[in-house]
Amino acid sequence: MSTTTEGQAVVLHPRNGLTVIAWPTTTHERAAVLREFIGCDFYAAAALGHSLLVWSDAEARHEPNWLATLLASLAQEPRDFHGPVVVTGAQRAGDDTPPLSPELLDIVRQVPAAAGLA
Repeated sequence: MSTTTEGQAVVLHPRNGLTVIAWPTTTHERAAVLREFIGCDFYAAAALGHSLLVWSDAEARHEPNWLATLLASLAQEPRDFHGPVVVTGAQRAGDDTPPLSPELLDIVRQVPAAAGLA
């Protein structure tokens, strides 16, 4: 079965890595992507302002994710994240979760540099 992608999302890894991934168009495919990259079956979304969603392990069973925590602080929405997270655009009406816009993708890609890692 092939996956149809709409755009891109970003995975922020606990050990300071960042990966740009394809963001599928269907809810079923998105759930599979979230399970694959977050590494759990129970995930939750946290809104950062009106533009971003950060998807993470709902049980916070993993090590701290400093990049995701920094992103939340930069968005003036301080909170702690654990384990790998997936960053997407904010949900639209009807529970549709869009990919990151090109502008937001560029901003999220700069988080490691803001942390002094690039």
